[in-house]
Amino acid sequence: EDGIRDPLWSRGLGDVYKRQDLYDTYVLPSWSDITAVGYALPDHSGVSEEQVLEGLRTAFPVTSTAMGPDFVTVAGQFCSADQPIRRSLGARFYDWFEPKVQGSLHALLKYESMLVTTGPVDGMASALFTEEDALSKYLSVAEGVRIGCFQVQPAQLLEEVEFGDRVFVDGELPDVDGQPVEPYPCGLICFRTPQGQVETVEVAVEDAEILLSGKNLHTIDMPVLQALIQRGIVVRNQWEL
Repeated sequence: EDGIRDPLWSRGLGDVYKRQDLYDTYVLPSWSDITAVGYALPDHSGVSEEQVLEGLRTAFPVTSTAMGPDFVTVAGQFCSADQPIRRSLGARFYDWFEPKVQGSLHALLKYESMLVTTGPVDGMASALFTEEDALSKYLSVAEGVRIGCFQVQPAQLLEEVEFGDRVFVDGELPDVDGQPVEPYPCGLICFRTPQGQVETVEVAVEDAEILLSGKNLHTIDMPVLQALIQRGIVVRNQWEL
């Protein structure tokens, strides 16, 4: 109603419509969405905190649910600190937030980060797979596989948060009666199936540490190693002619 014209109006429309008239006539996105280009602009815009929050809730649905309103505050702090680099939102947020949390919440955050960053199947290794791969000396962890060592069982923790059995209190996730998460040392591996689904398998912490190092994979017990190869988690990286 004040007659102020938007500098982004197209020539001609700006001579006919007032600002309110334009919004009444056309469905226009919010100014924060228009300027959300992903890098800082001179007027201190460039990032839509609403879009970032929506993306983080998609990448970390259980962590964000557990934290409730606190997650909104954390997302806003992340927007102020984030840098315009070509990495996924989930990976950037994890690198920023991971040093700030501990205990069971850290385990949940790490597990969800593994789930959201698991890459595609190694197509070459899958196509050239044979039953003799376990006997090869040329073995490595497939690209895209995510491995983590934990002091609690994060997959179980995820289910308990989803069902409301655990709540967020003072940076931790005790159950509804205030009891802490029970210790459960384990290794978890997230990998993608040929059908494109992300699945998780549990291994001993010692085996997870070997896989993370990328060395001495043959020291893993043969039945476990064969199971990892069958799932495409460990693959052959050299082939003889």
